[in-house]
Amino acid sequence: MNTSMPPPLLHRINSTLRIINNTIVTHYTYHQ
Repeated sequence: MNTSMPPPLLHRINSTLRIINNTIVTHYTYHQ
């Protein structure tokens, strides 16, 4: 990252992606 502070939109996208990734990993592990 060349910017020290990410824009609010990028921060929201990153947070959403982390939540989605956590949900996918949880479901994947649960179904294993």
